[in-house]
Amino acid sequence: MMQKISNRIYSVGVNDHDKALFEGLWPLPYGVSYNSYVVTAGKVALIDTVESGFEEEFLENIEGAAAAGVEVGVYFFTQAIDEREAVEEASMVLNLVSGYNLSYPIFIDTENGSGNARANGLDKATRTKCIAAFCKTIQNSGKTAGIYASKSWLENNLIMSYLNQYDVWLARYAAAPEYTGPFTIWQYTSKGAVDGISGYVDRNIGYKRYY
Repeated sequence: MMQKISNRIYSVGVNDHDKALFEGLWPLPYGVSYNSYVVTAGKVALIDTVESGFEEEFLENIEGAAAAGVEVGVYFFTQAIDEREAVEEASMVLNLVSGYNLSYPIFIDTENGSGNARANGLDKATRTKCIAAFCKTIQNSGKTAGIYASKSWLENNLIMSYLNQYDVWLARYAAAPEYTGPFTIWQYTSKGAVDGISGYVDRNIGYKRYY
């Protein structure tokens, strides 16, 4: 369930008592919590996601965030290895968010997964085609698609000239973005602090008003 932590912070994560290993390596004798948070600053939110199998509870949390007047977007970590699978993933995401009023884009992340994730070895052209197929499917539904990646990933692993019609959420942990391409959100640190949340949080700056 959604839990209000303070006037500007909501917890929308879930607890998983069945997961035995973290990233397939480290034992989890007490399960794991997916600590997703909504931090509002004039009705702005970026929401992380949860493990497959917890979609229903997570969507309930999205409903709670929306009911509280928080602007909501979606981040999706892909494992598609061809365009067909990318379209299937996009269709699945659209089905999950059907009926919800998303203010922010549906962002796709194609960076390497942990261990031997199946999409890790894709070449630049194939990875770019997968993103294009995913984003086109999202856009054709009437929603906004975007790409999340680090500066080095955008520059070395994607053909951005083929994807320039989609918004970019740039992850660059430095004093300045130092990325020459266009982007609408800059994730500038993974070690931010927010009152009401213990531990580090990602911090972002938005340059485009989506709502």
